[in-house]
Amino acid sequence: MNSIVAWWRTLVIELQNTDISRSFSPKNEMEPGDIFLGDADDDSKRLYCLSKKYEQSSLESYQLANGSNDENVAGFHKKKGKELQEKADILMGMFAEALRTLLNAWDKPLVGIRKDWKVVWTDKIPAGFVIGIIRPPSEE
Repeated sequence: MNSIVAWWRTLVIELQNTDISRSFSPKNEMEPGDIFLGDADDDSKRLYCLSKKYEQSSLESYQLANGSNDENVAGFHKKKGKELQEKADILMGMFAEALRTLLNAWDKPLVGIRKDWKVVWTDKIPAGFVIGIIRPPSEE
């Protein structure tokens, strides 16, 4: 079986089992210039939470790699950390597209998520925009 197909199958199950009430919910407050669009739906929340879970697992793998004196063990954990971070990035991109689709926000320059699952847009890049602001749509 193709490994990407296997991951997609596993992903569907993981998303269905993702607890959106856990501590992975967004922490950033509304910022000046944020314009409220609506609230994230449960499917979008699951994408966000699972992305954050993968990100956390990636960091844990890198910590295990850095703490190991065994080259093989360290190599395994570095590779696993990279895999998990790549998957976290893919899910965060899917989350961004889910929000844009849910709220028909395709014309908004920057879309972000805030505390209590508030979806916002802004045309100004705020300080620290990497945290809590979804990447801008690609310019063509």
